[in-house]
This record gives sequence, structure tokens and C-alpha cells, in this order.
Amino acid sequence: MKRIIMACDLQHTPKALQESALSFDPFIPDSRSVAELFYSAYHETTDDEGESIAD
Repeated sequence: MKRIIMACDLQHTPKALQESALSFDPFIPDSRSVAELFYSAYHETTDDEGESIAD
């Protein structure tokens, strides 16, 4: 599997787009939900190191 390097060129992006692209709604972490999200995102990818949700 090939890794794709992603980049965001902010130097040539309109200011309004920069602010909207980099702003996020407030996030109240629920550690179990976050763990499940990360596990499902990385499971069976090149970045999977065999961790479990508990790890």
C-alpha cells in the first residue's frame, strides 16, 4: 500500500477559506468513542501496529 502525502498550501489560499477550513466545532472527548474511532480508522492499514482499542 502506498502512502499519500497530503499538504495544504495556505500561502495561496484566500483568507476566508483558510479560516473556515481550519476551524472546528467544540469537541468534548469521550475516550471510548475516540478510541473506537481511531481503531476503526487505522485497523488493517499500513499504520496498524496491532494495537487493541484498550491500548
